[in-house]
Amino acid sequence: MESRIATATIESFREHIADAKDPIAGGVAVASVSASFGMALLALTLKVASKRKDFAGDRTRLTKLMAAVKKESALLARCADQDIAAYQQYRDSLKRKRGVEAAQRRIVETPLEAAGSATRGVDFCEEAVSLAPLSVVSDLGAAATLLAGSVKAILLTVDVNLRQLLPDSKLHIKAGKTRRDLETRATRQVERVLRKVARLI
Repeated sequence: MESRIATATIESFREHIADAKDPIAGGVAVASVSASFGMALLALTLKVASKRKDFAGDRTRLTKLMAAVKKESALLARCADQDIAAYQQYRDSLKRKRGVEAAQRRIVETPLEAAGSATRGVDFCEEAVSLAPLSVVSDLGAAATLLAGSVKAILLTVDVNLRQLLPDSKLHIKAGKTRRDLETRATRQVERVLRKVARLI
């Protein structure tokens, strides 16, 4: 795929994945893109809220949240590209038998960064429940669901990649804790969001 994911069409990206073209775009890249769509839905709910003349919430808070969502959405797109590059580098390092340790670090740290971004998105959804008008509350619930699902999908790859490391290595221990914390946080937050959304609709 010649273009970056952020500028690729949905069709070209889908075909690239399905045809297993090099460089391989696997679960982390796909889940990161899915999370970016979840962020877009969240942004939609905030934008709709900002346009309402009868909005009674804190507009300063709303503006800051919109900026944070935009920042994380861009990060997720970068993470998708970076994960593709990281996996390619790992494959190349195995062939050359050089730089394997650094490549292993990247295939663990890159998906964790993506999972962290998606988890922050779920946090934003929880904050947005009190700001979103009823007309887009279901979209907010969908955004949280997409983001939390993306976290789980990304962490599956983290689990596989951690197996490439020695169990008692500093990276394995630190990354393992981060992985567990992210899953717990995303799971709890999406449950909170969906409970609140259910009460509103």
